[in-house]
Amino acid sequence: MKDRAVVSFEGFTTCRRWSSLAAPTALLLAVTLWPSTAAAQADPDSVRHRNDCRLAEQIVTTGNPAPRLEWAASQIQFCGEEAVGTLIPEMIRTLAHGTDPDDPRFSVYSKGRFLHDGRIFDALMDVAGDRSALREARVYAFEMLLTIRSPIRRPAEGFRSGLDPETGFPLEACSGRPAGGRPVAFEEGAVPLPLDFEERIKALARRVYDDETEHDVVRGAAFCAA
Repeated sequence: MKDRAVVSFEGFTTCRRWSSLAAPTALLLAVTLWPSTAAAQADPDSVRHRNDCRLAEQIVTTGNPAPRLEWAASQIQFCGEEAVGTLIPEMIRTLAHGTDPDDPRFSVYSKGRFLHDGRIFDALMDVAGDRSALREARVYAFEMLLTIRSPIRRPAEGFRSGLDPETGFPLEACSGRPAGGRPVAFEEGAVPLPLDFEERIKALARRVYDDETEHDVVRGAAFCAA
């Protein structure tokens, strides 16, 4: 029997079947493994750690060298308050107003999945609700907001499938469960999420979904995040 996902929105529920849960943008969803214990326990005063952080910040900021972006996105959260509180939210907002929807630096958006920090949350909310932001950036933001709201759910094709013109629902499943059925592991940042973060995510998603002047793909991503 094929797997099924149940998606619901304001009283409407529908079941969707899917054959693959992999989202089409590999780099964003490739950073799904929690960094190793050794990395998490790195000595912040060591020369190697400082050098690693300088390199990670350079790669995340410039996108070069591109083959090391996945490593840099995982390393950056261990590089102190400035990197977490300033660089990551700044990059989230900057990329949203860039010119390349395929910029591999979008992998930094995945930090919202692993590090629940109020500043990263605010940046993701800003991008998701910003009509002037790149469409892909808004979809990425809604994907991460879903995983913040529900760590047991993994974004699926529904975030990019657009809407069925007859039902108004996404054409594909919104989410599945991570491998092994376990919630995604995350850490709490120095700035906690707002107490009403779930309500804020749902309210933003409903506002975007209800706006028929928004692009169908963005509306579908909003539906899936709600």
